[in-house]
Amino acid sequence: MFQVVVKELRESAGYSQTNFAKALGVSQSTVGMWESGRNKPTYSMLVKIANTLGVSLGYLLDESNDVLAGAAQGSSKAEIKRIAMPDSSLSPEIHSGDVLLCSPCNKFINGKIMAFKRDGSIIVRKISFENDMYLALGFSPSALPIIITNDMLEKGEIQVVGHVIEMRRKCR
Repeated sequence: MFQVVVKELRESAGYSQTNFAKALGVSQSTVGMWESGRNKPTYSMLVKIANTLGVSLGYLLDESNDVLAGAAQGSSKAEIKRIAMPDSSLSPEIHSGDVLLCSPCNKFINGKIMAFKRDGSIIVRKISFENDMYLALGFSPSALPIIITNDMLEKGEIQVVGHVIEMRRKCR
């Protein structure tokens, strides 16, 4: 549901209701009404919310976060990026060569599996935000954590590709 998704994304991005409201040019009570389901934003405000949170409009509106449901609600299939899992860092859940569908966004989202580029290579890891930096974590013991600072993002050393919304197992 929209109210759950927007609250989760707001909190993951580190916004309080008050700071989020200021970023959008609305009152804190307006954000509270969206998150409680008592009110819904206009289309133009939905676009602003999606941009502020760094997610696609389709993801923001998609109650199940399913690719087909997102397309039915106005998300373009062209927005979804397909990438092959480049390594075994997320094994046993995701294996090298599995196809990942990513919804493009321009910010890391705490707790989500994200794809990003570093030195021209695609990396896929679960993101954790701690002490003003991001940790990109693998599930495999051999996958060392990658520390990502805001400075690295601002300098373009790291580029966010998107967050994983679906995985399709490679035929083995």
